[in-house]
Amino acid sequence: MNKLAGILFLLLFFSCSVALPNSKIFGTVTDSTTNQPLPYVNIFLLNTTIGCVSDTSGYFELNDLPDGQYILVFQRIGYKQSEHSIQLKNNSVLKLNIKMSANIVNADNITIEDKRWNSPFADFFQGDYKLTRMQIVNQPGAFEDPLRALQSVTGVINQSDYTSNMYIRGSRPNEQAVILDGVLLQNPYRLRMAGYGGISIINPDIIDSLRVSLGGFPASYGNRLGGLIEINTTNGRKKWTNHLSLDLVSTRYFLSGPLWQNAKFVFSLRKTYYDFLLKKLTSSKSSYPFFTDAFGKFVWQIAPQLTFKFAIISGNEGSNLLNNKLFSGKVYSRSQNLIVYGNVSGFLSKDLNYKIAIAKQYNVDSLNASSSMVDYYRSYRIKSSRASITSRIEWDTNSWLSIALGAEAFSTRKIWSQAEAIHESSPDHRGANAYINNLIKINKNMRLKAGLRSDYSNVNHQLTYDPRFSFYWKLAPELDCGLAYGIYHQS
Repeated sequence: MNKLAGILFLLLFFSCSVALPNSKIFGTVTDSTTNQPLPYVNIFLLNTTIGCVSDTSGYFELNDLPDGQYILVFQRIGYKQSEHSIQLKNNSVLKLNIKMSANIVNADNITIEDKRWNSPFADFFQGDYKLTRMQIVNQPGAFEDPLRALQSVTGVINQSDYTSNMYIRGSRPNEQAVILDGVLLQNPYRLRMAGYGGISIINPDIIDSLRVSLGGFPASYGNRLGGLIEINTTNGRKKWTNHLSLDLVSTRYFLSGPLWQNAKFVFSLRKTYYDFLLKKLTSSKSSYPFFTDAFGKFVWQIAPQLTFKFAIISGNEGSNLLNNKLFSGKVYSRSQNLIVYGNVSGFLSKDLNYKIAIAKQYNVDSLNASSSMVDYYRSYRIKSSRASITSRIEWDTNSWLSIALGAEAFSTRKIWSQAEAIHESSPDHRGANAYINNLIKINKNMRLKAGLRSDYSNVNHQLTYDPRFSFYWKLAPELDCGLAYGIYHQS
């Protein structure tokens, strides 16, 4: 038995020693011109998983290689690939000194872009909140709506689950301003009559940036007592992009791309789909609120110092409030809106930029009654419009002082109304304002803003003067301190 065990042991040892690969390849890799060692060269046997990388001195080593015929490959970015045929047998050891030749790498053009001039007045006040498009889309319970997504911001509370109206630090919805690309929106909500303004008119796909100011905003913003919500839309893509999205309320389509050199466009369409599905799935004559809106934008950089932008927002919404077998006739509401705006901006010098913008808005709200349950004379149709022209100039005078000047004139009026009570309680509104802002950079961690704003309105025939001050101090990388004081009016 002992003799048999010994024989088996010798056979096992012999077979293992024969099968064990012991061949080895080692050496160095250098530049063929400078003779400098080349680190991080990829070295491998072709059509195998065996390989290594040269170290900082150009040395490499491959151990425990099985016998055979191989192609040894050397690769490094910026150098020509080197290949060598080798034969390994009988536990051979090969030493190689490889020289690699530099190679010109052809790649696509890489364009790096940045804003030529970043405005020092870009922020409202330290402590404001910013939301990206992805944060808006991924916000739980927001229905991918930018205004509903603000409920995640400290100090902002939705009026109810059925509306996008919100309270910002206690201010009422009509004391807040929603500004889209510099245009003050008259009513930024959809489903206003049937759904209590449950959705905003802004498609999340077109948003480039969104921020909310909880208070302490500078003199460039006025005629509001509460918070400010500023939304900037995308200026388009340099490559063709399109996608289709579906959320709980609507389906959305987005398309953007270049028209010609230095010219881009954006188009988006949004429409509710649940009203169509529920009508097909239910047998009753119940009605559901609906809306459709479209957005188009054209951006043309005419010259390095001159840019032209033009945009249109169009929407339609409504609902049949009463339409069933119990009552004869119908009661239905309709709302349409159209916003057209454009601006020209550019640079007069490297430290001086300007912007001139014109905007026109139309809104039509109607309630039509042809029912035994509702008095016909309660029907109404209100058509209102708002026109505005604004101008702004910013001057970065030196390293510590920047100055901004701006002015606006606007007119809001009722074009036609069947509801005399509403017409009499909402007279035409005309006004103008002007402001000056100064930014003093005390040092890299301290800034002081001082401004003065003046507003005039034909509603109260009063000229107001509102001083605004704010101070910012960066105490530590993760700790900021801010103070603000100002007088605010709203007509």
